[in-house]
Amino acid sequence: MTTITAKDVWQLELTDFFITRYGYASVQVMEDRANTWLFNVSNSRFPVVLITRQELTLPQANRASADGIHLAILNQIRVNGPRLEICVGSYGEEEIMQQGKRIGLMPGAPCPSDILEIFPDLDKALQGINGGNLQKRYTDAYNKVREDAQNRMFPQVDSIFRKGKREQVKKPYATVILAVMCVVMFAVSWILAQRFSGVYDATSVEVFLGAYYKAFVIGLHEWWRLLTALFMHVNLVHLLGNMMALYYLGSFAERVYGHKAMAFITLVSGIIGNLFVYAVDNNIVGCGMSGGIYGIMGAVMVYYLHTGLWKIKRLRNSFITMLVLNVLISFFPGISWAAHLGGFLSGAWIALILIKNPKWKSLRIHVIASGVILLAGLVVLCTRSKLDTVYFGTDLQVASIADEIGLESYGEHIIETITEFYHSLGY
Repeated sequence: MTTITAKDVWQLELTDFFITRYGYASVQVMEDRANTWLFNVSNSRFPVVLITRQELTLPQANRASADGIHLAILNQIRVNGPRLEICVGSYGEEEIMQQGKRIGLMPGAPCPSDILEIFPDLDKALQGINGGNLQKRYTDAYNKVREDAQNRMFPQVDSIFRKGKREQVKKPYATVILAVMCVVMFAVSWILAQRFSGVYDATSVEVFLGAYYKAFVIGLHEWWRLLTALFMHVNLVHLLGNMMALYYLGSFAERVYGHKAMAFITLVSGIIGNLFVYAVDNNIVGCGMSGGIYGIMGAVMVYYLHTGLWKIKRLRNSFITMLVLNVLISFFPGISWAAHLGGFLSGAWIALILIKNPKWKSLRIHVIASGVILLAGLVVLCTRSKLDTVYFGTDLQVASIADEIGLESYGEHIIETITEFYHSLGY
């Protein structure tokens, strides 16, 4: 059994304190368990925090090594500033050490007012362990915090589904489930397409299985197609491209937002993206997860801004490159720019609501208000959107597919209802 000491507990609890309350991220420096290095590019006063079990008065060689690591972190995150150094090696009233690029504190020592302005509750975190049975009192907390500190590289955003509690995300379950649903629906559509090959076209099969089709959304009131269309894909290239993007972006978003919030962002962004298509496009057949993926992209951008990761040149350039490429892709033939735009705006909007950044209080109010206005305008556009072109041949094929697989009542409903609808439009 691992022997738990006061140093172990304090090092890990203070690490968790800075990660969960102030948005710091941990840096793994070889196998050095004596020192825990944290960074936050958005904290210009103390971009680096060192929580150490070593004494504040180290030999010059050890101090030079720590200074070298400090400088390397600053070079990597492209910011400059001193480090806040907290020593858990001792406990008691000791003089605060200020030397060059570091300010040293100890649990139990008075916390300067200028530091409390940056970390208002740091003085409470430094009150110390006042006796008690460490083994009994801190075993569970120690194991939980140790796992948290080792596995979590990014601070998670509070989820509306947890009311402030954090989900500990280790594997992207929601991302995998969404991807599996897309693959299953693609397999089903491929099997049906092969069965009816030479009789019905692949587009009709897609519409039958739930692809977005404006004539059916309006005429048959099948609004559920705004959701089901997300899981349909035209061909294998379309599927693989979207699944790669979903896994790459979704895994990251799921780690920082949580399982349910990531799924919520993806699905709602995809639905709103399809509403954009409904509002601005004519009678088209649309399918694919791209609207939801663009929603994830918008949420990731907001997270970068929230944590200050945007200031890291390598990450910023990578994201901008990805964004530019996807904007260009949006204007390719057969690609719906409206779904991408609607998805991206929706994802960013949801993320701004989810993230409780105190500095964004005023921004969040304006974002919520503008989002409500945008949704209201979208609803107005949808109510005024008309059907300028009809494809009765596609409707007949979808009805015939329903008849072929034993859904005669649905096939009859399609023909009767859509014919009556077309007549009301003057066709």
